[in-house]
Amino acid sequence: METFADRLKAAMNEQGLKQVDLVRLAQQKGIKLGKSHVSQYVSGKTIPRTDILHFLADALQVDPDWLNNNNDNDSTLSDVDKIQTSADNSGGMKVREFKKSSKLNNVLYDVRGPVVDEAAKMEEMGTHVLKLNIGNPAPFGFRTPDEVIYDMSRQLSDCEGYSASAGLFSARKAIMQYAQLKHLPNVTMSDIYTGNGVSELINLTMSALLDTGDEILIPSPDYPLWTACATLAGGKPVHYICDEQSDWYPDIEDMRKKINDRTKAIVIINPNNPTGALYPKEVLQQIVDLAREHQLIIFSDEIYDRLVMDGKEHVSIA
Repeated sequence: METFADRLKAAMNEQGLKQVDLVRLAQQKGIKLGKSHVSQYVSGKTIPRTDILHFLADALQVDPDWLNNNNDNDSTLSDVDKIQTSADNSGGMKVREFKKSSKLNNVLYDVRGPVVDEAAKMEEMGTHVLKLNIGNPAPFGFRTPDEVIYDMSRQLSDCEGYSASAGLFSARKAIMQYAQLKHLPNVTMSDIYTGNGVSELINLTMSALLDTGDEILIPSPDYPLWTACATLAGGKPVHYICDEQSDWYPDIEDMRKKINDRTKAIVIINPNNPTGALYPKEVLQQIVDLAREHQLIIFSDEIYDRLVMDGKEHVSIA
């Protein structure tokens, strides 16, 4: 049976449109449609709600009923979306249905989703797949050095249940010294906070910064956690273009056009995940100038600052 995804892909091929083209058309019409959403539709994981369905039909010049294939959009909720209580229904009592929070509508991670699904199918057919999607180095022989394991085991008896809120003094001091090696000015111990990975810190900073309706500029394509955490904090992620034709550098003019009175911050990821772009000082200076002009915070995700090859050097925006 032909599915919504089949018809969507057929219509896109007929019009010569890619997923990113639909996202850009939506932006032009002021419709909130992310690349992750379109990827979900194309992969057949979900069917769009009615307003998005009509936009897609209009953009693809097809009849919405044909595109939807007479599906009931309410039937697109997955098993994850519906959690039923275990109450005994034998007495005819209607079982209460719990749907996922609407706050999760824009919390997606489809930069991995379809690729992982396809890899699973390949594995079922006997293909050996190297899984790089979660950044786990251990299966490839990159193990923790013996001296680190030895030192950690020696320290177990002295470990603390909880550290100070800002983090362990020794770790923060090491970060300060690393900042000095990179010639970053004005970084003292009181400026440094640590967390359980950058993911937790992204969540904490978005929750601390954003009130309902506040906007934050995030690169597109982005590391999806930035968009997810901004959304869950009640903020509005506004995606600026990183242009493939310009080595995936941020489009400064696109960034400028998207700043308004509700904008609070700019996120940059350098070196970039997922594009791999390394931003030169000239590009970083333009972002700094823009942030100063509009008095915006810069969140600089530099977790890959030492994963730089081909003789290139990472420049921190600090």
